[in-house]
Formats: sequence, structure tokens, C-alpha cells
Amino acid sequence: MKGKTDSGKKSPLEKWELRLYVAGQTASASFPVKTPVMTYKGSVDVFVSKIGPQGNSLAYSTFLGGTSLDLAYGIAVGADGSAWLAGWTN
Repeated sequence: MKGKTDSGKKSPLEKWELRLYVAGQTASASFPVKTPVMTYKGSVDVFVSKIGPQGNSLAYSTFLGGTSLDLAYGIAVGADGSAWLAGWTN
């Protein structure tokens, strides 16, 4: 809300931008990907996705893993926005 003494600067909440990262596993070759670094290899693959800043699109989404069972256990995001995954592959 702006008042008479408001300088017109945005509040911290108005500057906020969604930064949502999701990791998991899928057995679907048709899982939505955008600018993938790997393709679906079969069985169960890990995926990592970043949701766009408005929360209604994918910034990127890709498969990760080998030709057998792959599992994602956790995700961390660096200050530069890089996603780091913990997981397992067979």
C-alpha cells in the first residue's frame, strides 16, 4: 500500500521471485522435459525440474540416470542457482 510518505520503492515481498526446484523419479518416458541434458533411459529415471518464476511453467526439466533403477534422495540449490542432487543409480 502506498501512503503520502511512500517513496514508491517495492517492498521485499514485491521483489520476491519463485525459485522452486523439484527432484524425484519417474517410470514415464513422456514425463515433461524442457531443454533436457539426458533422455529417458528406461526402467526408473531421476528427473530434476525448475519451475519458472511465475510458477506456471518449466524453466527446465530433464532426466538423469542410467539404464536401470535410479533414485533421487535430495536436492540442494547453490547461490548461483545450480541444482545438486543426492541419489542412487544401479
